[in-house]
Amino acid sequence: MKLHAKLLALFLLASAALALTTAFAARKAVHDVLARNLQTPARAGAADATASISVGLASESDSLLRVYLQSCLAGFGAEYAAALDLEGRVVASAGSAAPARGAQDPFHRLAVRAQRPLTRESEGARPLLELVLPVSDALPNGGVLRRGGLLLGYSMREVLDTEKDILRRVLTFAGAAGGMGLVLLLLIMRRILAPVRALTLGVDRIGRGEYGAQVPVETDDDVGGLAERFNQMSRELARTTVSMNFLGEIMAGMLDALFVTDSEGRLRLVNPAALRLLGYAPQELTGEPLSKLFSAEDRVAAVGSGLRIVNRETSLVAKSGAKVAVLLSASELRAGEGAVTGAIWAARDITELKRSQDALRSRERDLHQSQKLSAVGQLAAGIAHEINNPLGSILVFAQAVARRFKKSHPLSEPLRAIEEEAIRCKDLVQNLLMFSRRDAKYQETFDLNEAVRRSLAMVEAQARLNGVRLEKEIGPAQNVHADRVGVQQVVLNLCGNALDAMPGGGTLTLRTRREGGLAVLEVADTGPGVPPEIRDRIFEPFFTTKGVGKGTGLGLALVHEIVDKQGGRIEVDSARGHGALFRVLLPLAAPARRRPASSRKH
Repeated sequence: MKLHAKLLALFLLASAALALTTAFAARKAVHDVLARNLQTPARAGAADATASISVGLASESDSLLRVYLQSCLAGFGAEYAAALDLEGRVVASAGSAAPARGAQDPFHRLAVRAQRPLTRESEGARPLLELVLPVSDALPNGGVLRRGGLLLGYSMREVLDTEKDILRRVLTFAGAAGGMGLVLLLLIMRRILAPVRALTLGVDRIGRGEYGAQVPVETDDDVGGLAERFNQMSRELARTTVSMNFLGEIMAGMLDALFVTDSEGRLRLVNPAALRLLGYAPQELTGEPLSKLFSAEDRVAAVGSGLRIVNRETSLVAKSGAKVAVLLSASELRAGEGAVTGAIWAARDITELKRSQDALRSRERDLHQSQKLSAVGQLAAGIAHEINNPLGSILVFAQAVARRFKKSHPLSEPLRAIEEEAIRCKDLVQNLLMFSRRDAKYQETFDLNEAVRRSLAMVEAQARLNGVRLEKEIGPAQNVHADRVGVQQVVLNLCGNALDAMPGGGTLTLRTRREGGLAVLEVADTGPGVPPEIRDRIFEPFFTTKGVGKGTGLGLALVHEIVDKQGGRIEVDSARGHGALFRVLLPLAAPARRRPASSRKH
């Protein structure tokens, strides 16, 4: 509540309390005076009246008592009169509304035994004032003989009407006086509070950053002096202080996240860019320790230890728990040349930069791999015909000569070795030729599951020889548009690679399923797995971990090339000592369109 409202409320409450107190005090005084005036005649003639009533009570004569009571009505202006015995019972009465003969009231019984007259007021339809005068006789020995009492009843109607009239007059006067006082108060308040209100508005303007705001100086009293000192302070602030609005505009316009901490490392100020970057509201960070924004492995130096950080690559922890890669810079804040008061931290979001760098490295790896494969393809295309013809002649002559000798002949074993090596060289050349086949003339639409089943016919026998259990989890039919022979070659190479990884036996699992718009083929083994340090190289041509003469290093490279030509991708999931999982993902073939009914021949 504002000051002028408080003053008005206080004035009204005080005026109302004073008016009511005065009115009721006046009413009580008038009431007492009027009630006393009613009793005055009776109290003045009490001696004669009680003497007459005493004679009547002593004689026990009703007619005599009524005569005395009638004279009391006429002489004292009462509405009724009654004679009371020592028990307070009415023995005779006169006038309207007088109590009946024999009536008894506790007040009457008390009053007849009192030492002085007693009065009682009663309210109701007929408000009354009753006065009881004790009646007694003096004895020769100085004692007193009590006879009873004289009861006089007076109507209070006129007294009450007079009270109301006086109360109304007092309240009217009080209201008029209060109104005049209110007008006077408003004039005074306008004179005094107008400068105070101007000062309040000036303080509000400074609070909004409008340094230099001035207020009018209208008087030369204390309030005017206060306004003048306020204007001096405002001019000094405008000269020495940066506008909070301007500072807020700077903070809001910053693209990098900014944090200001105190000497204990608690956040005092955070700009909007920081809130957007980490997903917090301002009240969620103010007063919190800066360490809340860093993970345990990314803790930074504390304030007060010569803190200076320039473009350190680290990460902040967002409200969601996700890490945000940033370049962090920081320096200490000092009070002039004094002690450290805090630190200022600037963080630049490099998430997109890191993503771009990762994508660039991935493209570089793909380009390097493509260049290797292209070189292999060019090599294969250049020498395939030159090698195939001699290899064919060597193989034919070796097979022909080997048939002429029995197994026990000394030349049988060398000739069969020549035959096996020639076949291996021929397969190598055939694999090399796969890299140079860039066209899509061999692609067709077929069921991946059927191609996998045909390939497994050649894998099962080899698995039994190696003591490997073969498990198949074939999903529903799924058509792909690809090179059928190439896909079968992928299955054979992956299964062969898995069998080579389990010379002592194990489990080879093949799965097919649909995942969105892709057909998925998984080949899993329980071998030693692929070490992390060579995982990025297993698809390179001629890279192998097998011994000399046991591998060409083209099996997985050929798989990668075939899958890539079909528009798919291959993924590897492996942990040392827990086997390897190769996942091939190929796009599903588009469903065949039905011909419209109108185009069918009848």
